[in-house]
Amino acid sequence: MISVILAAPDLSDEPGLVAAATLHGIVISRRSLDAADLLAAAAADTTMAVAVSAGVPRLSGDLIGRIMADERIVVGIAVSDDDERRLRAWNVPNVIRHHGDPVATIATIATLVSGGSHRSTPDSAARIGRGAGGSGARGRSAGGRDQAAPAAAPEAGARPCILVAVWGPTGAPGRTTTALSVAESLADNGYSVCLVDADTYAPSLIAQVGMNAEASGLVVACRQADNGTLNARTLVAATRLLSDRLSILGGLVRAERWPDLREAALRTVWRVAREAFDVVVVDIGSCIEEEGAIAHLAGSPLLASRRNAAAVTALEAADHVLVTARSSTLGLTRLLNELPAVTSVNDAAGLTLVLTGASGLMAPTSISDRMLRQLGLRAEVVRLPRDPERLERAIRDGITPYEAASRRERRMLSALARGIAPIPAGSRT
Repeated sequence: MISVILAAPDLSDEPGLVAAATLHGIVISRRSLDAADLLAAAAADTTMAVAVSAGVPRLSGDLIGRIMADERIVVGIAVSDDDERRLRAWNVPNVIRHHGDPVATIATIATLVSGGSHRSTPDSAARIGRGAGGSGARGRSAGGRDQAAPAAAPEAGARPCILVAVWGPTGAPGRTTTALSVAESLADNGYSVCLVDADTYAPSLIAQVGMNAEASGLVVACRQADNGTLNARTLVAATRLLSDRLSILGGLVRAERWPDLREAALRTVWRVAREAFDVVVVDIGSCIEEEGAIAHLAGSPLLASRRNAAAVTALEAADHVLVTARSSTLGLTRLLNELPAVTSVNDAAGLTLVLTGASGLMAPTSISDRMLRQLGLRAEVVRLPRDPERLERAIRDGITPYEAASRRERRMLSALARGIAPIPAGSRT
């Protein structure tokens, strides 16, 4: 007999499902009436399969993602097209239609839960910090962790659908400035670009571009993902337009609101953003360590809260990672200490190292190259000199760093952008 948690209080024939279970070798060990009850039952046994309907009170994509993070079998029960769309938006891997016949529905559930090939392992079930890839085009390595499939050469005029994570070690290496400048250069090259502020420690993108920060677009998108209503149209509506081709999804208005950015919702945001824009550039914080309270001795993340979820999920989903570091001995030392944690999250993504600093203070090439060799990295290294006074004037004058950049710096940024996404046909540059 197979034990199953059943959460379908909205189905009028739910007692019939319970009665029919024993006919197919299933024991309904727990009948959950709402999302809180379902979460408690799932935390009590991290291996038990779950059958859940879309109408469970207070059910959300985040809760579904937490349940699936244990790689248990989850079956969604839909009675309408809307139910099916919501369950699939929550990344439930097995969705079945209930047509009012409890015996037939239980028979289908029994087939799914008795077969190990339907265990829940979508992107939304990948654990933080365990190296699971978030991109849709991922394969399995011999060791079992997700890897990005080799990218095919883009066809002329084809949408790239690229997600770029911009990370840097502690010490203000210029992550946000780099993310904004690269995003503007990509937009200048003809792509539709979405720039996301996913820094949960010091969000500053909206302030840097001089926009009003009354609400967080990223929080709105995550709430819609939780409700199963996030799609390309609603995501675009949550952004703010900076230019014809560049949209900004604002970050947290206050850093202490980081619990609003839930792991499963973030994974859905990254997936939908790929559908809505050619290139998605995500500015993330420096901290990517796994943290949070673990609810179960076996390591279940059901009740965990992770402040670093935004950074880690973006890195997992990234096709390309831009690593920014100060071109100084201290900056490179911090990079040496912290970068291995980044590559352990997603070692299949393309990697470009951007060294920043005032033109007269750039670390000697021999020193920086020697320190980079200690990391064992074979990554492109781009040196971007920056004038701090000009950046300050740009913010004071209400223009972006890209608009204030010199012609030489723009050429360097354009070359960096082309390394991420080739210039499409019909571009004005």
